[in-house]
Amino acid sequence: MIPVRDGSQTLPSAAATRPDVILLELTLPEIDGLEVCRRLRADRRTSHIPVMLLSEAVEEPVKVLGFEVGANDFLARPFGLDEFTARVKSLMRRVGGPRRSGVLSGGSVELDLDRYQVSVGGHPVTVTARQLALLCELMSMSGIALRRSYLHERMSAGGNGKADGQRTIDSLVARLRSKLGSEGRRIVTVRGVGYRFDTSRHAKPMKD
Repeated sequence: MIPVRDGSQTLPSAAATRPDVILLELTLPEIDGLEVCRRLRADRRTSHIPVMLLSEAVEEPVKVLGFEVGANDFLARPFGLDEFTARVKSLMRRVGGPRRSGVLSGGSVELDLDRYQVSVGGHPVTVTARQLALLCELMSMSGIALRRSYLHERMSAGGNGKADGQRTIDSLVARLRSKLGSEGRRIVTVRGVGYRFDTSRHAKPMKD
């Protein structure tokens, strides 16, 4: 670990050392964490490095903004060592592996992790930050059914009740499927559980 004391030091330090993951305080002297994250993503030397923002509990709009500037995860204080270790390991599994290739793909769907762009059949698709984050979760764990509760935590880090969280994810999935057109069928509903991304050559039509 190579600690830095303010936002202005983060980019040159990360560019020089290329760490496996960056733990970034949301509130920093000189430059705040959101701006630092944006600059990290804009620099080719650091655009691939997973970023976890650390902060006191923050409102959902701030978290959405964090995803928009390129953060991969949030961890709110207070947290224990076991939770911290598990979240970092999870982040490395989800983001560290796929980012080596730069692109996640399934059928004609491609997600460029460096540019934060989605395309279907080579044609760019405009998606929101939350839709992109959801697609990244599903594609990085392709074939594995992810629970609605897990996806809700990942997308908005939890402020609603369980039922509200499920409805939020269901609506988000419906909108993302619509954006992906016929390839939206690859986001498969797993009844009583949640969703998975189907990478098989001929994905079956979705059934809800």
